[in-house]
Amino acid sequence: MTKPDVAQMDCRSRVIVVTDVAYRLSDFLAYVENNYALTLASSRQEVLADSDLRSAVAVVFTEQPNDMDARRFCEAIDPRWKERPKVIAAGPRKSPWLTFVKGQTSVDGVIHADAPSEQQIRTFGVLVSLRAEAALAELGPRAATIWKESAKVLKTIEVLVEAGQPIPRAAVHTLAESVVEGTDDALLCDMMRILRDHHAETVVHSLDVAMNMLLLGRHVGVRSKADQHLLFEAGIMHDIGKMEIPSAILRMPGRLTADEFAVMREHPVSAVRMLRDSGGYDEHVIWAAAHHHEKIDGSGYPYGLEGARISEIGRLAAVCDVFCALTERRSYKPSTPPEKAFEIMQSMGPGQLDATLLERMMEMIYGSLPQQRIAI
Repeated sequence: MTKPDVAQMDCRSRVIVVTDVAYRLSDFLAYVENNYALTLASSRQEVLADSDLRSAVAVVFTEQPNDMDARRFCEAIDPRWKERPKVIAAGPRKSPWLTFVKGQTSVDGVIHADAPSEQQIRTFGVLVSLRAEAALAELGPRAATIWKESAKVLKTIEVLVEAGQPIPRAAVHTLAESVVEGTDDALLCDMMRILRDHHAETVVHSLDVAMNMLLLGRHVGVRSKADQHLLFEAGIMHDIGKMEIPSAILRMPGRLTADEFAVMREHPVSAVRMLRDSGGYDEHVIWAAAHHHEKIDGSGYPYGLEGARISEIGRLAAVCDVFCALTERRSYKPSTPPEKAFEIMQSMGPGQLDATLLERMMEMIYGSLPQQRIAI
């Protein structure tokens, strides 16, 4: 069994693939290797003998006539485990083996080896996301409710944006109140750890930024519940302008062209327009959407603001946005470990991010630097 090095396994979720038909899954395997700690196994018996099997988020297996029976293999990955890997079969759509697996085993899902690679990856992502949601449920009803309500609110916003309709503040504010009033820091941290393995990028990023803004705000001394509500609202709404950007640009895995980047740079302006046209949103929420890509040295966008001209909540949103973008798994990149993310953030040229807030963010994660109170 070929394993990645220990350092890689420590920072990325693990996926085990047992296959002798890799030529049919080459693009899928390349995706897994780029986004997870990939373990390739030569047999199902070898998978079951793996002492770290429970740590895997998924086990993908293909037909191997001379290997362990598929039914016994699925049964051996004990469904009573608290965090059981998703068991996924891969094979040609109409093959007798895959037909048998779907009807006679406890497999969680199938990947069609003769389907386009994009479809294979999408199917895998949905199945892994279901595991993340199951892990959230293990945290208790509060975590499950926050995820469900956040996804519902953001889906509603997306529908309203597509229809050119205003976005009422009431549902966003109710969600913020629920999280601030009824959720402690430890639960928020546990949720963020789990959600970074989720496939729903828009929901995860918005919720991730909102939770980090709330936690960082509390850490630096924001004690007013009303101000904490605004921090969470600002995080949820900071990127809504991206809902107007074409998907082909938004999910581009490589470097954008000058024209594409010009479109991307407009999303804070779009967000401000949406929030103002909708009415009822606090200025702090609007400033966070407007300023989260501005840089202290004036090199940011869309307005090229610098220093004190950038709102404090905008600077806080910028630190959280960059940290979350780095540490979240995306369809085109693996997650970056927090320590590496902070190295990148510290090297982003002099003065791009607020140095005090970056230090406070590191303190929040590592608990080693003196506190300094700020106000939003």
